[in-house]
Amino acid sequence: MTLLLALGNGVPNSSFACLSMEFIASALGSIPALFWGERAIAALGVRLVCDDYMLVIDDADFDDAGRQLRLEGFQDWAWSYGSVDPSFYTGRLKGSIYRRIVHDFSNLDGNSTRFVFPLEQQQPQHSTAKVALLRSSYAHVCVRSALNDALTRHCHILYPDGALLLQSFVQTLLRDPMAGIWTWMLEMWAISYVYGELMLSDDTWTHVMMR
Repeated sequence: MTLLLALGNGVPNSSFACLSMEFIASALGSIPALFWGERAIAALGVRLVCDDYMLVIDDADFDDAGRQLRLEGFQDWAWSYGSVDPSFYTGRLKGSIYRRIVHDFSNLDGNSTRFVFPLEQQQPQHSTAKVALLRSSYAHVCVRSALNDALTRHCHILYPDGALLLQSFVQTLLRDPMAGIWTWMLEMWAISYVYGELMLSDDTWTHVMMR
């Protein structure tokens, strides 16, 4: 597991993370994306352990974004976002754990494309760091509309503020039919980290819940 501690504001304080984001941005080219998940929370100053990269892509650009990453050498991660290689899950107990992961992450898996970095970009301690592209209809945020907002950006990658991230997490959580590990993670991201750690106002929470 990659230990990443985000300090202060801006992108996470890790040379590997910065180089990785440069490589992702270069691979996507002019396709806009919105940073999402734990690393997006860490970029706002919350101290988190982060492994993977999640980016929201508008539905109209989704297939093109996947093709761009493949052209740049990114390799498809054929398994569930929440799992490692299924060959790891030997025996009855591990097999049961794997089946639960596949079930609980099925909606996310059906609305995302997952990759690992090209071999030449990998380091031993980061060899299984995943890059997940999520459909905007799943994350309930329009990336091209967000381009007009005063958000921090790196190339064509937008870094959402706390309010936008909270709204996206909550809407995704409320509409996911598979209660389990993944929805528990979404709830933790939304309530404990974004709303709690960033101390967002009650008005922000009310606005999100009324949408």
